[in-house]
Amino acid sequence: MDLDGDGALSMFELEYFYEEQCRRLDSMAIEALPFQDCLCQMLDLVKPRTEGDARQGTGQGEGGWGEGGTAQGEGDG
Repeated sequence: MDLDGDGALSMFELEYFYEEQCRRLDSMAIEALPFQDCLCQMLDLVKPRTEGDARQGTGQGEGGWGEGGTAQGEGDG
């Protein structure tokens, strides 16, 4: 999913794959959840440690996408 190979998933990369899934759902006459809602659910699953740091955390932090709009994988830094 990391299209540019930078070790982080940007909102643009996530939206790219989201759009493909929307096309598939449309072909089956299923309404897709808006991208912003999906993004919020992903952040809830990842549980960022601090705001702007969307790496998988311990569930103790609240956060969101940083200014760069990236979610980094475990161990990336």
